[in-house]
Amino acid sequence: MAPPPGTTKTDQIVEKFVPIAVYLIITLPIWGGFLLPDFTAYFIILYNVYFFYRATTTGIYFIISFLKIRASEQIDWQKKLESTINPDATVKHLEKDLARIKKQKWSKQFKIDLKHSAELKEKIDKDDIRSLHLIDKLPSFLHRLAFLLEKRKQIKFLKSEIKELEKLSKRKDLPNWKDMRFVLIIPFVMEPYEVMKKTMEYLAKQTFPIRRISVCLASEAAIPAGYEIGRKLQKEYEGIFENIWVTRHVLSEDEIRGKSANMNYASRYVSKQAERLGWDDKLTLITDSDSDSKLPAQYYSYIAYEFVKNPDRLYKFYWAPIVFYANIWKLPFFLRMKATIDVTNSVSRTIRTDKLIPFSTYCFPLFLAKGIDFWNPNSSGEDWDTFHRALFKYKNKVSTVPIFLKVMSDAAEGDTLFAVTKNNYLQTRRWAWGISDDKFIIKSVFKALFKGELTPYVLYRSFDTLLDHVFGSTVGFVLLIGGNIPPLVNPILRNTVLGARLPVVSSFIIRLTLLTFAVTILINYLLQPLKEGKESLLKKLISPFQWLLNPFVAIFFMAIPGLDANTRLLFSRYLSYWVTRKK
Repeated sequence: MAPPPGTTKTDQIVEKFVPIAVYLIITLPIWGGFLLPDFTAYFIILYNVYFFYRATTTGIYFIISFLKIRASEQIDWQKKLESTINPDATVKHLEKDLARIKKQKWSKQFKIDLKHSAELKEKIDKDDIRSLHLIDKLPSFLHRLAFLLEKRKQIKFLKSEIKELEKLSKRKDLPNWKDMRFVLIIPFVMEPYEVMKKTMEYLAKQTFPIRRISVCLASEAAIPAGYEIGRKLQKEYEGIFENIWVTRHVLSEDEIRGKSANMNYASRYVSKQAERLGWDDKLTLITDSDSDSKLPAQYYSYIAYEFVKNPDRLYKFYWAPIVFYANIWKLPFFLRMKATIDVTNSVSRTIRTDKLIPFSTYCFPLFLAKGIDFWNPNSSGEDWDTFHRALFKYKNKVSTVPIFLKVMSDAAEGDTLFAVTKNNYLQTRRWAWGISDDKFIIKSVFKALFKGELTPYVLYRSFDTLLDHVFGSTVGFVLLIGGNIPPLVNPILRNTVLGARLPVVSSFIIRLTLLTFAVTILINYLLQPLKEGKESLLKKLISPFQWLLNPFVAIFFMAIPGLDANTRLLFSRYLSYWVTRKK
């Protein structure tokens, strides 16, 4: 494939910086073992220590984020949003609730027999049945303890709500949430009607007023069947949402085929419609959504609340972690491991807001979209590219606000074992192809530096992105062979204490991450939906051992696709946008 339109000779040089760094690190154990044996040995040890740090912090963040998601799912975000209209009145109401709860004392009426409570069973989510069965078997003294803990939890929650509302009541810049609008743009190509239909069904369940939500189904002219699917959905949901539009993007010569070009066209169309309808672009938020992203019911209420209370609301992205578990039980066991790695990374990264970049499905103001001239029609990684273009224009104001709710999505599928394996490989390679946009980051850093406009925050965010791309493409290979190769290729190093201990030290550091790995397994079990139907005893016995395949899955479905993308970019073998197969 030819270079993207507008690619200069300088671009073709700069874009190779990251692939060169990746290959230097991966091959360091070989050539470094000959030329720089001591440096190579210490580098590998430090690299392993850094891996231990990353793995441990990922596990910790994963736990914290999981707990925050659990807590956020219990909050009525629409009610919180409505409280911003008159914070003082809500504070008085909450103070009464707080006084009432403080007076509550334990009595047997609080011990509910969950086993026979049909009313409760109807309201409880089936994914929480495991927890209910455990609670039901608890003795009375533990029910008493549960009551005290729940009372303490409610008191703590109400106090924090009162404190936050008191702060909001003192501010004069809070917009009225009733003036807000959301527009969900779904760019799609060959996705089946059933996939799109399911996405729309979830959207229709939003707690935020549906009549202030619009939808733009963005099809591609090259696939006429997609436009017909959009028209069919438009007729089915007409009158439910405020507006439902269907666009048909015609790929031009100065664009590259992909989601970003379609989003560029669709978002400009939405902007024109918003202007025609007299909407305020500072109170209208656009959502870039994958076709299979199932938005939780409180998604827009949560975002609206965070938007209203944020002083820099116009420069923020809003992102909830993507959980690839909607079709988890349809995948072969080794690809369930890949989905688990992807989910772990997605959920854990919500905690580090200083590093958080939106991925796949995200929301931000139309004002900001217009400020950066919408999506880049020549980008492969539209999410990261959009964020960084906003970052370099508005600098320290730009960041991502985490939304602690699960956006359920499908992992890549296929009709045969070979097809689903291939699709998952190609999906990871497409994600890794985001390195092709690193040239923009590198060039923008130097431009800002020469102009005297580079802030420490922007430099930190840019460096972290580049480091993440390099680390993600090298970690599997360095961990697998890094500690063993230098002593093999250099007999002199092998006869030194450092050389002899290098494989042992590397292996020990990797084993230290097993505890984090075990915790990750447990929490992912709680995140996964229950498997329908009965499972044979043999499969139940084998299931825990599937996790032993994780290192192999990481190599073949993460490290190798990443290296594939880097190699292609290094030799200017450009990739076209690959559409993930959904069923």
